[in-house]
Amino acid sequence: MNDRKPYYKLVTLDGQKPYADGDRAQAAVVEHLQLIKTCKEDPSLIVVDVGAYVGDFGLYAAACGCQVYLFEVQPNMVDLIQTSILVNNFSSSRVHVINKAVSNLPSNSQLTFLQDAGDTKET
Repeated sequence: MNDRKPYYKLVTLDGQKPYADGDRAQAAVVEHLQLIKTCKEDPSLIVVDVGAYVGDFGLYAAACGCQVYLFEVQPNMVDLIQTSILVNNFSSSRVHVINKAVSNLPSNSQLTFLQDAGDTKET
């Protein structure tokens, strides 16, 4: 049983299927990071998921045993992530969702999220 990959439940919008990574870039990153092994060896490891959307990468890291910070600007996506955390019984002391944008802009910059377009722009 210890050789099984971690699994988790992912909550999505009604009728919406999770995004499938066509070029498998995320799968390659996950394989390269070896999160299952790394998090078992050091459970204090912190994984940051910036622009988490539905949180699939961050939730996978949480299932591996990592401490996770997920940043997502869209309030409806934050709600889905928080529901996924509850459904999976992930500890709130290990998995954190922050409803904020992350940017390399100066701290006094104003970001506007365009709900209909799903875009964020600097103003």
